[in-house]
Amino acid sequence: MSEYQYYEWRALDRLLTPEEQAAVNELSSHIYVTESYASVTYNWSDFRHDPIQVLELYFDAFIYLTNWGSRQLAFRFPKDLLDTRSVEPYLVRYFVDLQPGGEYSILDITMDNEDALGWVEGEGWLSSLSPLRGDLLEGDYRMLYLAWLRASELDDAHEDNLEPPVPPGLRELTPPLASFVEFFALDKYLLQAAAEASLPWRPSPTVPPEEAIARLSPAERDDFLVRLARGEPLLSLKLNRRLQELSRSPRPTTAPARRRTWGELLSRAAQLRREAE
Repeated sequence: MSEYQYYEWRALDRLLTPEEQAAVNELSSHIYVTESYASVTYNWSDFRHDPIQVLELYFDAFIYLTNWGSRQLAFRFPKDLLDTRSVEPYLVRYFVDLQPGGEYSILDITMDNEDALGWVEGEGWLSSLSPLRGDLLEGDYRMLYLAWLRASELDDAHEDNLEPPVPPGLRELTPPLASFVEFFALDKYLLQAAAEASLPWRPSPTVPPEEAIARLSPAERDDFLVRLARGEPLLSLKLNRRLQELSRSPRPTTAPARRRTWGELLSRAAQLRREAE
């Protein structure tokens, strides 16, 4: 059986310039490039550049998968928009990593699953997973918890390790989160056990935008309008964050329940599996 390696990058916040497209096109004789997308497939060779560096220079989302079980998902975030202190509890060495760059931080989720050997198709995965980047910027940490869960399983974590904060909404996964579970082959009973401590998902209370915008000073309103005219990426997110600050609208909180150990989660997942059988 021949090897199969699939790489794909996507630009989410802005389009690539013609010069950037030309630079990406020079990276491989097999690569396909547009103003918002690049992909390359290998059967007998390798990509001779660091794909994470390509992500940091040009794109916002990246995926890599192989027919020998390697799976990688990475996102680029503007440093001033990602709450790194909230992300850190979910990091797992060698599996879930937050890399500081120049203007950006790179969240890199890499898993090797030997049980996933066989025929795979790379097309379509990044389209279904890309919305998770925006969810994380909005303070939804469900993807990170799921990544910690799968990484702990593959890493054979110590049974006394404590779980990170459990985000709300693990019992009602969105389609992108369901794709994440499928992409990284997360055990359904382990997910079910983890979700038992998760509060229901409730959107943050909001103040009507007309009322919230009225709280901006004239100078601040003018500043946002100028930045809008210049096409600043993610300006809607930045404005909404500022309006939340002014209206003091809290975001969904994590469950206040006692933090469970990894051993407790494994034991509960095994019990759920036996009951199902």
